Amino acid sequence: MQKSDLLEKLTTQNTTFSSADSKIALDSLIDHLSNLLSEKHRIEIRGFGAFSVRERNPIRGRNPKSGKAIELDSRSLIYFRPSKLIKNRINKLTS
Repeated sequence: MQKSDLLEKLTTQNTTFSSADSKIALDSLIDHLSNLLSEKHRIEIRGFGAFSVRERNPIRGRNPKSGKAIELDSRSLIYFRPSKLIKNRINKLTS
């Protein structure tokens, strides 16, 4: 699902809000969540899952073209851990 699909679904399910209001709300939510993650905060949405930022140590990599070893810097990665409810729904559907 893309952002435009989500916006369309929000607009059709909530007829009290205009599509412009739904777009403002969705953009605000995404912007706020992005800011929290960039500040390395943990975000937990009960019944859905949790987003957190993990640090990856620097590693030694290899250039596939030349085969030369290179050092890759440490970096931050976004990690998502789904809730038990979501895991059960997914497993129930695929079984």
